[in-house]
Amino acid sequence: MAVGERKQRLLQGLGKDPLFGCVPPAVHEHLIDRGPAIFLEEGETLFRPGDPGTHLYAMLEGAIQIEYPAPPHKRGRVVAMVVAPNLVGETQVLNDQGYE
Repeated sequence: MAVGERKQRLLQGLGKDPLFGCVPPAVHEHLIDRGPAIFLEEGETLFRPGDPGTHLYAMLEGAIQIEYPAPPHKRGRVVAMVVAPNLVGETQVLNDQGYE
């Protein structure tokens, strides 16, 4: 997907999001231009338990599952499914905690 198409997709998603839909489109532009956009493919990992909680993720489409793997495994017990639109990581960022 081309950069312009991704930006348009993000702008549309932010406009529909319950949290970001109430702010002006200029704010959406600023967020997209200043923050990284992440597009995950099926099976990719956003973060792992123990990673520092430094980012708040605004999910605009799709879904992710929260798993707790037992070391040294990469996959584990599914404890939640998070469906867009939603936020992920806000508790860790606000409380200066790692992702658990």
